[in-house]
Parts: sequence; C-alpha cells; structure tokens
Amino acid sequence: MSTWERLAGDTDRFAVRLSFEPDPDKDVFEDPAYGGSWGTVQIWADGLNLCAHHAAGESSDSVHWYLLPFLEWIVQQWDPLLHEERLPLRNRAATAADAMTLEPPLPLGADPERYYGDLEVWQTWWRHHALEAAADGGLFPRIFVRRWGDQIEVSWKSTGLVGAPEDFRFTAPVGVSRHNVAEVAQSLYAVVTDAADELAARHPSSARISTLREALKALRQDRTQARIEWLTGLSSDRFNTIWSEARRALASLGDRIQEQLLQPTVNRLVITVSPHLAVLFGSVSPDVSAEDVLMLTRLMVEVYQDHDAEESSGLPQLDDLFDEVQASALPDYEQGNRLAEGVLHDLEINDEEPVDIEGLLRSFKVRIGRVTLSDEGIRGLSVAGPASPPACFTNPNYQDGESVQVRRFTLAHEFCHLLFDRQRAAKLAMVSGPWAPKDVERRANAFAAALLMPRAILDRAAAEATAPPGTVEWIDEIARFANTSGMATLERVANLGLLDEPQREVLRDSLRARYT
Repeated sequence: MSTWERLAGDTDRFAVRLSFEPDPDKDVFEDPAYGGSWGTVQIWADGLNLCAHHAAGESSDSVHWYLLPFLEWIVQQWDPLLHEERLPLRNRAATAADAMTLEPPLPLGADPERYYGDLEVWQTWWRHHALEAAADGGLFPRIFVRRWGDQIEVSWKSTGLVGAPEDFRFTAPVGVSRHNVAEVAQSLYAVVTDAADELAARHPSSARISTLREALKALRQDRTQARIEWLTGLSSDRFNTIWSEARRALASLGDRIQEQLLQPTVNRLVITVSPHLAVLFGSVSPDVSAEDVLMLTRLMVEVYQDHDAEESSGLPQLDDLFDEVQASALPDYEQGNRLAEGVLHDLEINDEEPVDIEGLLRSFKVRIGRVTLSDEGIRGLSVAGPASPPACFTNPNYQDGESVQVRRFTLAHEFCHLLFDRQRAAKLAMVSGPWAPKDVERRANAFAAALLMPRAILDRAAAEATAPPGTVEWIDEIARFANTSGMATLERVANLGLLDEPQREVLRDSLRARYT
C-alpha cells in the first residue's frame, strides 16, 4: 500500500506530521482499519521535533505505531485538551509535565478510599492531556497539552519511560513551549481530518473510521458553553450553579458589560479569548465558596461600571523588556528580578528610597481597592482587559495579614501581573493564590521583592544598620528602612547571595517563631 504523508502547522512554532506506511505485521489484527493505520508521528514545538529519538545505535525522526487510537484520542479529548488548564488535586508545578510525572503519593494514615478517589481524578486528567494515553501499546514521548491562559502549553518530560529499552532516548527530553490557541487547534484539526479521510478512502466500510469522521464534524458545532466550563476548571454542578449566579447578578446591566464578562471570542474549533469571569474563576480554588463567587462577580461588575470606554489605562508598554527577559530562559524568580530592575530604570524610579507603590499605581490610573474573601490563601487580585481599566485589590483576610508591609508587597506583586501577564490572556483576571500558575506567581513575588528592595536601598540600609550582619536584628533594621516585612526582606537578602543557606534557615525559624 502506498505511503501517505501530511504536515500541518509551522515547525518553527507548532506542527504535527503524520504518515501512513505498510503495516510490518499485516493481517495480524481483525480490524483492517487499525492495522492499516500503521505510520509515523512527529510533533514540533518551537523548532524541536519532540518525537526524534535514538535507539539501538540508530537515530529516527519519528515515532512509529498504529495511529488510529491517536486520531481518536485527539477528537475525543478535544475540548479538555484545548480548554482545561487547572491541574488535578492541587497546583503541583509550573508545567503539566512536571506536575504529572509522578502519580499522587499515598499520604501517611490516609483513607485508602479517598486516595483511590484522588487517583481517579489524577488519571482522568492524565487521559485528557497526556499523549501517552493515545499510545495503545506504542512508545510515545511523554507530552502534555493543556490550556494556559489564552495560549496552549505543550510540555514534555520524556525520561524514564516505562517499557523503553535501556539505550532508547528522545533527543528533546524536557521542555515547555506555549502557542497561539487557534494555530494549534487548526493544525490538529487539519492533520486529523486529512488522516481520517485517507483511512476512509482505504477502508470505506470501516464503522470505526466513520465514527471518527462524524466526531470530527461535531467539533465544529456550537460547543461554547461546554468549553467555557472546561476553562473555569469547575465541576459541571459547580459550574452550572456559579455561572447561573453570575448571570443573575449581571441581568440588569448593559449588554456591553454582560458581553465582556460572559461572552468568549470563538471560532468553530476553539475558544480563542476567554470570557473575563471564566478567566477569574479558573484561578481560584475549585472549591471556591458561593460567597466568594458573588463577591468576585460584584467586584468585576464595579470595575466595568467605573470604566470610561474612551479612557486609556495609562499602563506603560514594556513589551521589549519582557521579550528580552523571556528570551533569556532564566528561572522565573530571576526573570522577576530582571523585570523589576528594568522597571526601575525605564520608569526612572529612585532606587535609593522606599518605593511609593500606591502612588506609582495611581500615576498609571490603576484602581486600588480591597476585596474581602473567605479564602485566606488569596493574597490579591489583578484585573485588566481591552474594555476594563487596570485594577488591583488586596484581601484583608489573607493568611499573612494586611500590615502596611504585606499590603505594599501585594500591590507590587499585582503590579507585575498588570505589566507583564496581559500577554498570557487578553483579559487578565489573576487571583494571586495557591491555584494561580506557579511560575507566574514566583516571578511576581521576585519582582515585588526586587522593586521594593533594590540593591541600592539594601546597601544604604545595611550601611546605617547597627546590629551585627546576619542577625535577626539586622534583618529587622533593613526591613524597617525598606518598609517591608522581615520574612520578605530575609528572602530578598538571601536570594542576592548575601546570606548562605544555613543562615537563611536559622533566620527563617527565628522570624516564624514570632507568629507561633
């Protein structure tokens, strides 16, 4: 049987290449369509072929296996694959590959029934997003595809694969890339459609392939509401309750506000821009209380009602700075440091005096407020979008309190989101807490520390301190000068290499003891 091949997408960004080749084990399978789907797969991300590998002293640029289960998996998992971001059980890591490499451990003294319930949740998420779920006995790279804001995250950790020969290894073992949602959706749909059409031409009587082609057509029907549910990361029952409450709260408002908060931007295959409330609920706890939902919805309404459509936000455009730091491939905390240094320089902020963070935000027409939430893990909230003004809010019930120092740090943290995380989603609604993206949160924390405690301030504070360096009293004096908390000051000083790790741990224990 002749070879067929199809490439969809751009290999420098995201692409999938499939081919069908003669089955080396022909006539083994009862289903001729399955046996006839033997072929190769290549998946490309940012110029890397994630399927290229070495085995038995030879190199190959493709994975070889039966591709019908792979095609079916993409179609069956389409909506969660391209719309679900929230990780299962807890926010374990910055990427899906890092979070999902190991199954959840059985906690000491845990109820086995609860553990197996958690394991089922984990396995369901894995089936939705792991390429290995489509392998059907083949050896595929460990790639995960999920939503990430208004982008698609492709992350991979193709090491220690079960069943792989000792000398087998993928040439791109670990990494992450993020891509335009519409491009990924179109590439996947095109390559699967063409592959299904080719199989149908070869096996016209196959009911399995007929079902696949009908399912492909169904992907282009209106599935907006179901896809919004995946975006929120909430269970169906909770989503229906929360979305109904939100609609009731917005019923008396103008069409513009309702559209911005509830309506996504869509094409026939995927939601390309998430509705603002879906973005918001996607970063809160999956067990968010009804009271917090109502409070957050009211807050979003206030933000939109206060907005003059003709008024510009005033936020500085620092895309060049962000692109430069992103291109450095530095760890997220070091990116935060570099971004803060760039902001201090570009905005000509005096780095020898404590930053007036509230004055700085107001100079860019950022609304500052408070939102009282029952979730003590939420530090604050950032909101921005094409039709809403930038705003940030602190939570008085935050677990570390709301001292002047904690509030300043929170506002600086939210400032980072407003400046640099609008590229993640067209409508920013970032709840800073345990369910926000870990890399984004670490970057914002490092940014806040570096903005409020630049090296010049620390040098000046240390020069004026009377306590011996490396003591709790020394940290206290520096913190008072910078108007920051003792713990944040300790972490900043240690991250600059001015304390070694044993000193950091001793001082951490001393500072924690004050609050126990």
